[in-house]
Amino acid sequence: AARGGAAEALLGRLLTDFDVRDASIRSRVTMDPASVQADVTQACERLGQERLHRAWLDSPEMRLLELQRDTDAFWKEFRLVLVQLEALAEAGRIEGYDVASALWSAKDGGGDEGPSI
Repeated sequence: AARGGAAEALLGRLLTDFDVRDASIRSRVTMDPASVQADVTQACERLGQERLHRAWLDSPEMRLLELQRDTDAFWKEFRLVLVQLEALAEAGRIEGYDVASALWSAKDGGGDEGPSI
């Protein structure tokens, strides 16, 4: 019964761990699984797998899906988070941002292609 709970937990981690309020890149959130996975692959290369997991999967619900190797459920939850982030951006709660670039602008470091603040 991780539906919704995993997405909510992951959304909370993203909003807490990354300074999304200061991100200035236009939103490019999508429901296309291939595009989402491409963002994750890019972020893995940029940040390293261990750091990515620490940021995204630090919730019991997401860890359970990962341990169960339930890839379909994991991506379903992850895409739900992206939709929620997009809704927050459109509502003016946070500025629109590119998911991968938001990852690069993590508070403990980042790459040269992250958002300019």
